[in-house]
Amino acid sequence: MALIIQRPARIDVTRENPTDVLYATGDADTDGSIRFIVADICQVEKRVNGVFNTTKLRTGGKSIEIGRDMSVSALAGFIETINPSQAVGHARSLVPHIEFNAATGTTESQLHTPTADLFDTFVVFSSAVSEVSGTVLGQILGVSPGRSMKTSVHEVGTVGASEDVTVNIFTGSDNTGVLVSSVNFPASDLIANTSFIIDYDEVFGFDEGVLYFQEFVSAAAFTLKINEDDNILTTHNGNQMGVLNVVTENLYYDKDLNPLLDLSENPYYSRQF
Repeated sequence: MALIIQRPARIDVTRENPTDVLYATGDADTDGSIRFIVADICQVEKRVNGVFNTTKLRTGGKSIEIGRDMSVSALAGFIETINPSQAVGHARSLVPHIEFNAATGTTESQLHTPTADLFDTFVVFSSAVSEVSGTVLGQILGVSPGRSMKTSVHEVGTVGASEDVTVNIFTGSDNTGVLVSSVNFPASDLIANTSFIIDYDEVFGFDEGVLYFQEFVSAAAFTLKINEDDNILTTHNGNQMGVLNVVTENLYYDKDLNPLLDLSENPYYSRQF
């Protein structure tokens, strides 16, 4: 009797995924599908209510590369640029911005210029007295002043992780706020009685005056050390951040180019619009 071997049919990717349209999930006829349009300028589209439109693209806390010598990321409410070559001397730069409101425009705002102090260590919660156990461990981070984040250091208790752990940070006092950071770690990073170090790769930070909530989540219970107030031991390494307000009003001059002054000898200014 002859042996018959049947091999699965080869998928023609040029038919399943045309060379100019690549489906990451779904297809051309299913709402919720995500696809990449491959052209001179590539774009990401999502199908909603029967039609495709451009949608958001997230890089998960890392930078977006622009060309070969610049990347862009978010840092404590500002945009940061990084030039690996340091060709013109600025390896890292923070970009000023002005707040915009759809109703009032920028007329009520001033230009904000971010500043950063020397690299430092910020002890948020210290002095272990016990440990907390569970699959979801959370705490409020009363962060002041604002800071960039290189690393966040915590202490694992007597029970290390046996499943992967996700560390989330939300705005507000619980996990119902806006998710601003989410990082996954293998169980091997949380060994009993050792330090657990989260490396944010210098592209994440806290804004001053904003309340944040940190959450550690895993499928199996593990422990983290806490202080007498039940706060998870936390130390941040980074740069203290500040903001300078820059006046951008228009100064009035007379026909002889002298500044116009009021009765108290203060100069007259006008808004941009």
